[in-house]
Amino acid sequence: WLKLLLKPRESFVPPAMDPQSVSRVHVQHEDRTCLFQFSAGANTGKSLRILCFGDSLTAGFNKYGASFDPYGRELCQQLGEAGFDVEVTSIGFTGRTAKAMGEGADQKVYQCTCGFSGPGLRHHLRESAPYDLVLIMAGTNDFAYFMSAEQIAANVGRLHEAHCSFRCWRMSRTTTSGPTG
Repeated sequence: WLKLLLKPRESFVPPAMDPQSVSRVHVQHEDRTCLFQFSAGANTGKSLRILCFGDSLTAGFNKYGASFDPYGRELCQQLGEAGFDVEVTSIGFTGRTAKAMGEGADQKVYQCTCGFSGPGLRHHLRESAPYDLVLIMAGTNDFAYFMSAEQIAANVGRLHEAHCSFRCWRMSRTTTSGPTG
């Protein structure tokens, strides 16, 4: 569905660019951090800035923490191939609940359960805003603590409140049901 959503309109004409730069995603990442930065496009100087913030789904946790593949990389790749200049910052805290991330929103250094660290949401926005879009994917870890759907929705809502004053579009995704069985 992402490819359909991101396809440019018929009338969209991407800026003239080197075809090799379209598919290339540049990655910046410091070891032992939860923060990844990706960029793609023609480098026209006017980039669409997106922040992906959340838990292990945002971090791209796999192989029991031996590697990470944030969805922000694919998002950046797809937007770059569609002709957009884009910068995507991905901050994912493995093992953290939406509640805990909300409580850590002002922290300069906040740790995930893997020992990696990154900035809390509000702290990062104070230091790095403006963003055109903030995507929050959180709430899956809250189920492990037997929180109700209402509690999880309230916790994710607090994450939204953490960045409302920064005037950026936001979108949230969480699971819709708890574990069964």
